[in-house]
This record gives sequence, structure tokens and C-alpha cells, in this order.
Amino acid sequence: MSTYITPAQIKEKSRVESLLTETDENLEKLILEAEKLVDAYCGFWEKAHKDQERLFPRKHEETVPQEISDAALAMAEHIFLQGAPSASDEVTEERIGGYSYKKTVAVPEVIPEKVKLLLRGFRKLTGKVNIKLTPWHSRTC
Repeated sequence: MSTYITPAQIKEKSRVESLLTETDENLEKLILEAEKLVDAYCGFWEKAHKDQERLFPRKHEETVPQEISDAALAMAEHIFLQGAPSASDEVTEERIGGYSYKKTVAVPEVIPEKVKLLLRGFRKLTGKVNIKLTPWHSRTC
């Protein structure tokens, strides 16, 4: 189950018209992928509870910061639109009888700049590093 944004919220807030006609089941899958990318971008984190799956667990509607919900929406839109070719993409099409195959070659950025800006205050850039030092007097030069 999605945590940062719901399918109903996507249908209410998204400006991507073709996304609004998707089923709740498809939107749920899209949201889960977006949430994983949001968490991964935010960096290292420790779970507060063994059952916790998301970086910002939702217990009540207000526990998820608005920036996180907005980032999840923007990331879901980005993932959805990745399959849509733009004018700069290279499109290869092959047709054999009634069968056709279309391939788009595009290298989109995984995390769009809009999402990076929304998450800038939530990103943890350091993790735990254990360094074992030898005492200064025991070092040989």
C-alpha cells in the first residue's frame, strides 16, 4: 500500500491528463516505485520499527511532510511519462504483417530536478562509517 500519496490524490493533483485515466491498481504500482526512488534519493536511514517500509511512515494524514507527497507525485508523473517519446528521442519502428514494434531510445534522468529541489531538506548525505585507527605511537613511518 502506498504511503506518501494515494491514487485519489494523484487524480486530484496531477496535471498529466493521461495519468488521470489509469486504474487505481496501476497508480498504486506507480506510486510504490516512486516512493522507493524518493527514499533512495533521501539517503541512508534507520528504521524505527522492523515493519517500517518507508522513510516517512504514515500513521495519520499529516505525518508525511507536504514536500514528500509532492515529490512522490512528481516522481510518479516522471516514471509514467518516461515511456512517452519526445521530439528529441530516437524512434525505431518495425512492422511485419499485422504485428508492429516500436522502440524509443531515450536516456532520461532518474530523479528530475523538480524532485531534487523538493527533497533537498530531507536528503541525508552521510551514513555510518566505522574507522579503526591505530594509536599514533604504534605507527611506523
